Amino acid sequence: MENLAEFWTTRSGEENEEFLIPNLHNLCLSDCPRLKFLPYPPRSMVWYLKKTDEIIPKGGLRKLSSSALPFQMVINHCNFSPENWDRLVHFPTLETFQVESCNGLRALPEAIQCFTSLKNLLLRSLKDLESLPKWLGCLISLRRVLIEDCPKITSRPESMKNLTSLRVLWLNGCKGWDILPEWIGQLISLQHFQIIDCPNLTSLPESMKDLYSLTDLYIKDCQGLVILPECLGQIISLQKLQIINCLNLTSLPESMKDLSSLTKLWIEECQGLAMLPESLGQIISLQKIYIIDSPNLTSLPESMKKLTALRVLCLKECQRLHVLPEWLQELISLEELNIVSCPNLTSLPESIQNLTPLKELYVWDCPSLVERCKGEDAGLISHIPEVTLHYE
Repeated sequence: MENLAEFWTTRSGEENEEFLIPNLHNLCLSDCPRLKFLPYPPRSMVWYLKKTDEIIPKGGLRKLSSSALPFQMVINHCNFSPENWDRLVHFPTLETFQVESCNGLRALPEAIQCFTSLKNLLLRSLKDLESLPKWLGCLISLRRVLIEDCPKITSRPESMKNLTSLRVLWLNGCKGWDILPEWIGQLISLQHFQIIDCPNLTSLPESMKDLYSLTDLYIKDCQGLVILPECLGQIISLQKLQIINCLNLTSLPESMKDLSSLTKLWIEECQGLAMLPESLGQIISLQKIYIIDSPNLTSLPESMKKLTALRVLCLKECQRLHVLPEWLQELISLEELNIVSCPNLTSLPESIQNLTPLKELYVWDCPSLVERCKGEDAGLISHIPEVTLHYE
């Protein structure tokens, strides 16, 4: 509404009256460049501002009767003046604050320091943002920090080690980061850690061994990673490990054998990976393994036969894999076996007929294997309740 200029928030438009909408939950303003609230802005629990540059109040939200305290704000494609950014001090009760696609923002507004109850901070597509402030470490209520597509950020203030309530940390598109700071190991409550599209990152910090609460580690599009540190095995709380499109990764650490809580391992598009470590078979807690687009993988380590808790095994686009081992029958908990786009696999091991727990077999785009399963090996898989055989 390009020409909308006034919106009354009291019945008469006069000051010192009660709000027209006293318990507003959601306020969404998009593409209203001229709009001003009179005589003062409403009290809303959620603020969503997009391409609206002058709407933040000058004099605060007034202390009229209302149960609506602002707790969430999204600022998207807004070109605020420094004065407008300073007006954020009127929102000290915010718990979630998101800034996205605001051009020209080189530093975070100082007013964010006033958000003493802030739990979630999301910074997206801030192309000009150059640094994170030292005072960020003072927001000790933070539980989730997401930094996405902010390529110019290079500073990593050590004060962030004080964020001991932080549970989720996402770093996505931080192209200026070649190392992660050692203080990451002091984030004692961290449970979920994602590192995505950081192509210059060459290593993970040794201090990660101290992340005793970490349950989920997700690494994607980090072409500079060649090896993972041996300290990985000391993150004994880790339950899910996903490594995707790290083309130069050549090996996984033998210390993985100590990941006694790991239940899910996902390896995808790691084309430099020619073998899986023998220590894999010592992670007896593993329930799901996904090996996807690993063209140089020629075999599975024999130690995997010890994975008696494994329920799902998925092999996809493993072009050099020629045979599945007879020890497959020793995976006594295996319920689902998926084989996709592995053209050199021509047969299943005879021992598959002894895998009585197997409930689902899915074979796709493996012409020779499909033909054999439909023909001479049909008897080997007749005990499986759900069989899908298909190739294009």
